[in-house]
Amino acid sequence: MSGLITFFTDFFNLCQLGLHVIAGIIIVWGGFLAIKKIIMLTFSKKAEGDTCKDMGAVWHILEGYVMSALGFIIAGAVLMIVSGGGLMAAAYFAALVLTRAFMSYFLCMKREDGKTKK
Repeated sequence: MSGLITFFTDFFNLCQLGLHVIAGIIIVWGGFLAIKKIIMLTFSKKAEGDTCKDMGAVWHILEGYVMSALGFIIAGAVLMIVSGGGLMAAAYFAALVLTRAFMSYFLCMKREDGKTKK
């Protein structure tokens, strides 16, 4: 029986590592795309108002990548708790969920401010 528990613990740890790697790839990819778009906007010959609007769109896209990556990290934290991570794993999970909740709240508030100012 302990061999089976060890197997699943190791399996969950590998899944957690895989989810963190996927989250890292998502963040790096989103950052790469945002930097590429910012460089393209910097050298474009658009009017200043259009460039500012496009920069806002770039930040929204980057925020989406960060929120997606946080979802993968939270899934990894759940696996860490399931595999017997203990109190530190639960605290880590709680901190991630609170971070995501605050980010979602402030991003929604920022979007609402943008809609009312137009």
